[in-house]
Amino acid sequence: MNLAIGKNPLIVGLGKTGLSCIAFFNRINQSYHALDSRSDCAGQKQAQQDALCQSVTMNGLDGNQAQHKKFLEQSGISSLIVSPGVATRGALFDAATELDIEIIGDIELFARAINQDQNSRVIAITGSNGKSTVTKLIYDLMNTAGYSVAVGGNIGTPVLDLLTDPEQWYVLELSSFQLETTYSLVVEVATVLNLSEDHMNRYDSFQQYADTKLALLKFAKHQVIDIDELPELDGKYSDALRFGLNQQNNNSILNYDQTRRVIELQSNLSNAVHIFDTQKLLIPGLHNIRNVMTVLAICELADFKWTVEFKNYLYQWPGLEHRCSFVAEKHNVKFYNDSKATNIGATIAAIDGFAATSDAKIILIAGGDGKGAEFSPLATKFRKYLRALVLLGKDAEQIFEQAGKGLQSSIVADMKEAVTTAFKFSRPGDLVLLSPACASLDMYSNFEQRGKDFQNCVEALA
Repeated sequence: MNLAIGKNPLIVGLGKTGLSCIAFFNRINQSYHALDSRSDCAGQKQAQQDALCQSVTMNGLDGNQAQHKKFLEQSGISSLIVSPGVATRGALFDAATELDIEIIGDIELFARAINQDQNSRVIAITGSNGKSTVTKLIYDLMNTAGYSVAVGGNIGTPVLDLLTDPEQWYVLELSSFQLETTYSLVVEVATVLNLSEDHMNRYDSFQQYADTKLALLKFAKHQVIDIDELPELDGKYSDALRFGLNQQNNNSILNYDQTRRVIELQSNLSNAVHIFDTQKLLIPGLHNIRNVMTVLAICELADFKWTVEFKNYLYQWPGLEHRCSFVAEKHNVKFYNDSKATNIGATIAAIDGFAATSDAKIILIAGGDGKGAEFSPLATKFRKYLRALVLLGKDAEQIFEQAGKGLQSSIVADMKEAVTTAFKFSRPGDLVLLSPACASLDMYSNFEQRGKDFQNCVEALA
């Protein structure tokens, strides 16, 4: 397999993605070098014991540009394969650029591999929020319909691992980090769901972050665009399927009837109008109606044949854990887990979604590591829809100062106190929503652990 990466690629990062690169190189008998920024990690031993690995460098991002240049030249490095968690800036990458050494990621390796297979087709999803829900629902619908399909990328399985059992369709969730080092991916249908501030500790500006996401659309034969979320893209792509919740689009095959609360899809395959009753969906909120419309648009462009059975499957789909998922009802107060909301855009979407489909007042639990975000855009939503605000974690004080003043609020030490305090603030008919607007790493190993802690604390309530 000719991947045009040269004889001596360097894998940068020995986490989950780096290990998938090692496994891939073993399948194609490609020798390589390996490097990690840490002094030790789980992948270090595996690389050191691999006969194809020519060298392993720990603390590999230390040093100046001259030192890195010497290492790259002496080792004969032909390309850098960078894990998405490693920012492609600093002395190593400056040295690689000076030596005209290509810097790519695992998605680019995947692209070069499948570009040699004319039967493979890719659906790609990015955006600030909703990526995993849309990706998994598309996969589940296609899998249920009998398609030869695999799912991976930023969700679940690393893309190179998908190549061990090739499929006709690949549904990929892609992060901005992955897109930074991707150049030749050929996509059948792509979407950028929305854009809001995220990872501002990695990007120089919001525009740089947005441009990285939007670059995906240039790889695609067809684009799906929610013009309410990204109005600047309306009319930009001639092969785009456009839709919106806030207005009827006479030139779109996909519309939302707010009065009847139904989605109407004019299928090009059958010339039939398919009606989807949003009140039958198990996944709550207006933002999930947008997600479902995106899924319908993508499946239509992938020539999906809608039947009663698959419509019913859509209605019964339970959603993903930690994404506005229902936890329990205690004394007529409902609790929802949206721990995956790691930025302010996700939290705004959750609040708007519940406000549009329910009359309940919200007691919000938020806080954690804000990743350098500005929280003031939350202030209007908080004042309009919240009964109370409970904050915890590293940036609790900052959220209060920028968005929480004037509200019934409390800053607490841990999740148990957050849940009991939120319950005390609530009244019958209210809902308690964990939607942190922050990453979890200041208190937890990941957002899943945070969400499970919330669920356990809710279940423990009397």
